[in-house]
Amino acid sequence: MLLYKKWKLLLGTVIGIIAGLLSSFILADFSIWKSYSSAMKIHGLIKLGVIKSQPRTDVVYPKVIEGMTNLPDAMNVPKLTTSLMYLFNRFFDIKLYPNMLIILLALVFIVLCAFIFKYRKFNSSTDLVFLLSSFMVLISEYFIPAYRNSYADVQWIMPLALIIILSEEEFILSNKINVLLVLSLLLMSGFNWVSWGLFIGSFLIVIYATMMTVFVVKKSTHKASIES
Repeated sequence: MLLYKKWKLLLGTVIGIIAGLLSSFILADFSIWKSYSSAMKIHGLIKLGVIKSQPRTDVVYPKVIEGMTNLPDAMNVPKLTTSLMYLFNRFFDIKLYPNMLIILLALVFIVLCAFIFKYRKFNSSTDLVFLLSSFMVLISEYFIPAYRNSYADVQWIMPLALIIILSEEEFILSNKINVLLVLSLLLMSGFNWVSWGLFIGSFLIVIYATMMTVFVVKKSTHKASIES
């Protein structure tokens, strides 16, 4: 929003954030944020293997949960974290602590902002700004020092929908990289029919969204130049 000088959108965003924070202070005191921060630090250390945790086996579910009697018998949802912290720890035996993750995220944002600055046009649509903003938010989720469940991938619907809106129909339908999108959706369907399917599918959709976002930004710059 700063790079595109969308001041009204920025003002509305700031007001929304402040209102959200103030409402949480009204409903609960500041201690709830301290508790959340402490819990996230411990959660991150557990996922790094610094703190050992033992799953509880003595949990007894009530017979009726929210008016239903079959909830305890539901099939377990496939779980696989897709955070970079887990990726480096699992495959390279490298422990990425929060400070390092923040530095890496900052470097990624610098690259993204440099790209946006190069191709920005001040008369670009709000849809484009919202696409880039949501893309950056979702990318930042992979840098959290905690567990990132695969069900978070459903949030990619928003930037994918904006990509369709901002792209030409012919390009969307004929683009060969749509294979990545279809494959990622099949792998993330909720069934473990391929080993590491959820993990692979999550990063395939990131690659697809990144490539398409780059195209949309470059295309918007070319279109704005022609119109001007």
